This record gives sequence, C-alpha cells and structure tokens, in this order.
Amino acid sequence: MSNQNSCIICEKTEIETLYSKYPGYVKGTFYDIIKCYNCGAHFISTDSIDKSIYKVIYGRKNFSGYDRYYEYAKKLKSLENPLKYLAMNESIYYHVYNYINTLDSNAKILEVGCGYGYLTYSLQQLGYNVLGIDLAQPAINFAKKNFGDFYSCLEVSSLKNTDDNKFDLIISTEVIEHTLNPSEFVGKLFSLLGKNGKILLTTPNKEYFKTNSIWVSTKPPVHTMWLTRKSIEEMASKLDVAWNIQQNPFRYYPTYENQLVRYFRIREEPSFDHVVDEEGNQLAQKSVKSRRIFHYVKKQLFENPIIRNICNFVYNTFFPQDITLRIILWKKM
Repeated sequence: MSNQNSCIICEKTEIETLYSKYPGYVKGTFYDIIKCYNCGAHFISTDSIDKSIYKVIYGRKNFSGYDRYYEYAKKLKSLENPLKYLAMNESIYYHVYNYINTLDSNAKILEVGCGYGYLTYSLQQLGYNVLGIDLAQPAINFAKKNFGDFYSCLEVSSLKNTDDNKFDLIISTEVIEHTLNPSEFVGKLFSLLGKNGKILLTTPNKEYFKTNSIWVSTKPPVHTMWLTRKSIEEMASKLDVAWNIQQNPFRYYPTYENQLVRYFRIREEPSFDHVVDEEGNQLAQKSVKSRRIFHYVKKQLFENPIIRNICNFVYNTFFPQDITLRIILWKKM
C-alpha cells in the first residue's frame, strides 16, 4: 500500500500522506501515515503484517500497553461476576455487558482476538457457549492453562463455514484496527453468523482525539488504522449490511476510571519513539510532560470515589465523544 491511491475503507481518492516515515513499533521500522478526507480514517502504508510481533507482546508479562489485560486475566477467577468487573473498568467491556442481556441463554458466541481469554471466560461464567480465537500462541497457551480448553490459535478464515461453526454473536473488541482490510475481515465474520446473528465490534474512536492528531494509537503495524464513525458507516454501506453505532453522548459511570482526567491526559500526541528494539526488548519511552502531571494529580486526588463520580458526571454531560466506538452489524432482511 505504499503506492496507495484510494482509501482502504471508503475507496475514495481524497487521501494524502499526512506523515512520511512515522516510527513503527519496532526500532528501525517506519510507515507513512495516510489520511482520508472523505471518511476521516488514518491508515498506514504496508502490504503485510509481521504477526510475530504478537508473540513479543503476549509472550512477556506486564508488557506496557497490554499489562492491564494481563492483570484482568489474573484477577477474574476470584470474582463472582467477572464481566461486570470488566464493564466497570473500561467502556470496551461495558458495551459487551450491556448488549449480552439481549441474548438467549443458549446463544453460541465467538470471540475473535480473545488475547489472554478473560472475556471469553467471563461470558462462559454467565452460561454462554463461547469459543475464543487469537493469532498469538502465547496468549492462547495462557488462556487454556488458566481458563480451560475453550480457545484455539487460528485466524477467522481457518474456521470452516459449516453448521457447527454458525454463531449467534461474534464479538471482536479492539481488533479491526489491527487488520489490513477491515471490510474483508468483517466479511469473513459474516460468513460465520447463524440466522439473525450479529457482530459486536469496538475500536478506538479517532474523533475522541484532537482533530490535528497524527496517530494517538498503538504504534504501527500493531495498529494499522484509526477509524471514525463515518469510516464504519462507509464500510457497512460497502458490505451492504445493517449497522448501529453507539449514539452520543454515551452515559457511562465506571467504578475504577475517572473519564474526565483520562480525557485531558491521553489526548496529547505521544512522543515519536519506537516501542521495542529489533530483539523485542522494550525501550524506555519519553513521557509527555502533561501526561506526567495528570497522572500525578489523578493518583493524589481524582481516584477518590466521590470526586471520580463528580468528574464522570461532568464528562458525560459536557463531552460528546467516548474513547471507544461500539458497532453492531447484521445482515439486512
């Protein structure tokens, strides 16, 4: 895609290279950041993804940026309702928690990109029949060891389109931004849906961040694109499927997160540094000064439950965007 002449989402030609040779996740790698003026998406110039990068990320405990997932996986087995705990930590999981109540208790669910397996496990604890799949073998090994034999290391395309592989719901949280072709990825998911089945996706919401931001997301090629609401609408239109996107304002009152502090803390453009060296060892990251200040203030003051609830009320009242886009897709009748 280095000679990309149209948007990989909407296929319009209103694109330009926003940043040439942007530092990638691995030291010594660089990517062009391309912007689409029609749908608002940012995406990278690459023809392929080195999947071995996920062995690095999931092969080491407490890897920065993914350490909270490891902590979730360690903690959940001691909880009576692990899905509720996840929902009160991040809006990503609140979307699943909120939607799951619409399903029959015997629903068959596929989680694509299950990582350490904690969300699949949380759904199983509620009685659902769930299979979790992921490309990262270390993550699947961890999931099987800790949660049981409900996981497989494989791609979506490896699941055969048979009656045994027809699902009532396919969940894929924070995965579509890792793909090279989101329309193709979602098309594969649709081939695995049963009658009246639906797909629940979440992805980082580009519109949550400053309009002049280049890439406030995981370094490429771990993330290959950064999407807007219109990006999703364009993709759904191209696939000719029905869609619903979480309407704003999104009223969410987490138990463990101060959304107002988060809003001011993470919207800054991160430093243009690589994350790991050529051997996969994590590099020291330069911290943006404003982030350090807000992190300190949060620790000292804003984690107080009363102040946190007030801040979350202010955020929900006056700030129209959530950090996460929740998308429901289904076949048109």
